[in-house]
Amino acid sequence: MITPEEIVGEEWASWYRLSPQERWHESEKLWQVYFYLGGLLDAQPDTQSLRKELKRYARIYHATHSLLGTRREQLFSETH
Repeated sequence: MITPEEIVGEEWASWYRLSPQERWHESEKLWQVYFYLGGLLDAQPDTQSLRKELKRYARIYHATHSLLGTRREQLFSETH
């Protein structure tokens, strides 16, 4: 018998096993992270606005480093 993992891989197989409500909830979490990292819904961002882009990248940089810092602390505490 062929398993879902053989067709789509382990990560996607676990996604397909979720109920529609569970998938909706997980998608909401992904959107929160996307916006937290500075993601936009603007289909055509103003590429001429360097100041806006710099602010956006600064937000992404700080958000990423704060998330990585938290993960580093978790890893450090787990190994020591």
